[in-house]
Amino acid sequence: MRRGLSEAVVIMMAIMIAVTLGFALKAWYDAQMRRLPATEMATAGWSATYGQGRWILTVNVNNNLDRSIVVQSIRVILTNGTVLSLPGAPGTTATPSPGSSAVVSLKGSLSFVITVPVDSPTPSIAGVEVEVQDQTTGVTSWVRAVGGTTV
Repeated sequence: MRRGLSEAVVIMMAIMIAVTLGFALKAWYDAQMRRLPATEMATAGWSATYGQGRWILTVNVNNNLDRSIVVQSIRVILTNGTVLSLPGAPGTTATPSPGSSAVVSLKGSLSFVITVPVDSPTPSIAGVEVEVQDQTTGVTSWVRAVGGTTV
C-alpha cells in the first residue's frame, strides 16, 4: 500500500495556489493603475480683446486623446456672474458653433472665435469652460480654459 498525497489532491492544491496568485496579481495591478495620474481628455486656452462694444474671444481646444472628441458647448463667465452658454446665448456668436460638428481629431486642436456684445469693457471675461465628449466612449468632461483679457 502506497502512502502520501494522491495526484488528484496535488493538482487541486496547485490550481488553488495559481488562482490565489492570480487574484493577488490583479489586485496589485489595479492598485498601481490607480496611482497613475489621469490623462485629461482635453486642455483649452483663451484670450479676449475688447473693441467696438463687444468682447472677442479666441478659445483653443486641444485633444489629448488618441481618438476624436466633440466640443459640445462653451460657457463664458463674466465678472458680474453672468454665464453665457454656447450655443444658445442671445446675441453671442461662435465660429464654428459648438455641437456635433465641432470635432477635434486625435491629438489635434480646434479654435473658436466668440463674440460677446457688451456696452463697456466691464463686465469683462472672468473665465471660459469647455464641455468635450469622447466620441468612442461617450464620456463627457468639463475643462476650465486658461487665459486672460486685454482691454
